[in-house]
Amino acid sequence: MTRKIVKIANGLGEKIGYSRAVRVGNLAFVSGTTALDAGKVEGVGDAGTQARISIEKIAAALGECGMSLDDVVRTRVTMTRAQDWEPIAAAHAAFFADVLPVSAFYTGVQFLHPDILVEIEADAVLDAD
Repeated sequence: MTRKIVKIANGLGEKIGYSRAVRVGNLAFVSGTTALDAGKVEGVGDAGTQARISIEKIAAALGECGMSLDDVVRTRVTMTRAQDWEPIAAAHAAFFADVLPVSAFYTGVQFLHPDILVEIEADAVLDAD
């Protein structure tokens, strides 16, 4: 089976040994995605903006896999502060209100970069019908 790998642009992929996304067959998995680019976090202090940027990056990775957000069946949202769940959920709903993937929200983590407030993962299935 063919394996399509979408590399991480910031060099961490090689350093850590992971990819932004991997597609195998009709399945794609997008790794934890944040608003961090080139060592700088976009939307510092704004969890909703960071969630939106993260989902846009997920959409781009899925696009490289020949998929879209419409193919997402599961998301995992990890955040540093529980009180940020509403703006994060609003951003999530803006992209997934019609798709309705299963999802889990986790809180209380500390990310490697102190300005990151949210990280989102996604799994997608391309319908063969």
